[in-house]
Amino acid sequence: MSLSSLLDAVLADEVGIETGIYDGHRLKSAYQPVYAPFGDHLRIVAVDAATIAQREGIAVDLQALLASGDPIDPGFLAGLAQLLHVDNYRHVSVPDCDLVLEHDVSQNRRLFEALDEAGRQAEAMDEPVLEASRVICRVGNPAALGDDCVRLLEELRAAGFRLSVDLFDGVLEDPKQRPRFTPDIAEIDGAWLAKIAHESAAARLLKPLAAAYKREGMGVFIRGISSVEQLRLAVDAGADYLAGDFLSPPALVGTVIDEQPKPMDGVWGRPDDIVQFRA
Repeated sequence: MSLSSLLDAVLADEVGIETGIYDGHRLKSAYQPVYAPFGDHLRIVAVDAATIAQREGIAVDLQALLASGDPIDPGFLAGLAQLLHVDNYRHVSVPDCDLVLEHDVSQNRRLFEALDEAGRQAEAMDEPVLEASRVICRVGNPAALGDDCVRLLEELRAAGFRLSVDLFDGVLEDPKQRPRFTPDIAEIDGAWLAKIAHESAAARLLKPLAAAYKREGMGVFIRGISSVEQLRLAVDAGADYLAGDFLSPPALVGTVIDEQPKPMDGVWGRPDDIVQFRA
């Protein structure tokens, strides 16, 4: 798949926000703020890209659409979504934040080309260029990767990208499953966090787990936070990055994101009244 074939599937509106077109579906970029603790406040330091799929204005299941993609090039839809997120990043209303992307390491060249294309567009509009150092690639568990994949991960890092991996599933605790390389960021998903939030014995595991990751030189990203209890656990554990609908749900590109720091006191006092995102 070439970059030109992806660009042929992109439609830009009057302000330059891009939508992907595929078999009657429209793919749109959404971005969820990622926060970091700074003293007694939480500040946005990144946005986590997500894809919203629609057909005739009605949301459709993205995973089902991805699974039914072009049999000749099954990565076309994933590549199109990634291109959209990179290109649309310049329309995110929060300045100087990083971009978190899902990434298949077998498609490094496609990511490099997408970043170059976005850079050309930004320069033409006299806007800041998204550098590789601002992109965090969420990749598969490196413990299961072969030599070729490890080489591709090293290629990403050499190009300036940072790597984020969900390492929770016993990887650090089992020497036989230790990763072949150390990612920049270890992720802990909210599904596990939700299970332990009300179990004090299990919840006490989070802090030493995060500390173990940090001893390995990794930052800790806890995402999927959906309640004040989960947020307290994540902050007390020393997480470096925090995200979830409780803090701020994903917003379609072009939506103005409230970039003001959130006072901890105000967040602690909130009820768990999450407003779910609707496409």
